[in-house]
Amino acid sequence: IKPLQHKDLPWIILWLFSGVGTIPLTFTAFNNLPIGTTYLLIYVTMITFGYLSGWILFKEKINSLKIASIVLALIGLSVIYSVNVVAEKLPFFAIALGSGALTGVWNTVTKKFSNNYSTLQLVLVDAIVAFIVSLIAFFAMKETLPALTLTPAWGWVVIYAMAQICTVGLIVYGFKYVEAQIGSVILPLETFFGAMLGFLIFGETI
Repeated sequence: IKPLQHKDLPWIILWLFSGVGTIPLTFTAFNNLPIGTTYLLIYVTMITFGYLSGWILFKEKINSLKIASIVLALIGLSVIYSVNVVAEKLPFFAIALGSGALTGVWNTVTKKFSNNYSTLQLVLVDAIVAFIVSLIAFFAMKETLPALTLTPAWGWVVIYAMAQICTVGLIVYGFKYVEAQIGSVILPLETFFGAMLGFLIFGETI
């Protein structure tokens, strides 16, 4: 564990802000839109902002191979998922797009400081901040905590928590070694697993 360097603080704050902001937006979008629609909206903006982050923050060049990659990724997403536009759901469309934008920033900005700290330390910092913000929101919104019992709901909470911890660590570690733009176009592989889980758990069809 190393003290956070002053030069890294603005980037770390941006990383934490975008990460914490993604959580409520993502949950709200998934709870009010079909899974496929939400994935498509999030990934379109995530890839876009990942490419923009690479270009603006790291001076990465956009070449023909990267353009072909993003086009193929977007075609793949549109083949698997579709968007059904319903007027009363438009605010949730905007929320999903906002989630994707923040996710794109969160994924890539760690390249600014990840070489200065261990991956475990950054996972710990991310988790602590998310916990504090969630706790404040919990009391501010006067929510109630479900009883700690052996129920399927709590089992899914544990699975989600473990997946989130692994995700943070793998993204921080992976983006150390690949360009932000390349990493951003690899991440939609989650779409495949999302489609499979949507089918197996919720009975959704492709």
